[in-house]
Amino acid sequence: MNQMTTKKNAGRDMVRKVKAEQMSFVTEDQLAVIAEDDETRMTPILVRCGNGRFTCPAQNAAWFIKIINAEGTDYVRDASIYSSY
Repeated sequence: MNQMTTKKNAGRDMVRKVKAEQMSFVTEDQLAVIAEDDETRMTPILVRCGNGRFTCPAQNAAWFIKIINAEGTDYVRDASIYSSY
């Protein structure tokens, strides 16, 4: 299997693994793999904060999480693949 095939399937494989083994909760590193793959970069991610929640594409989740954590008046509890995906 060549590197292009491996990279192309990395996001899809990660989504399957996270859903099967972690009840859809993603780590920062796993989110990066999903976000970097063209096939899975638009995967809806649910981000739960102390005072609310929102969904966004995987490609934007790390950026929004960084903003929330840096701003300081709220915090991110967890992130997961949206249940209907």
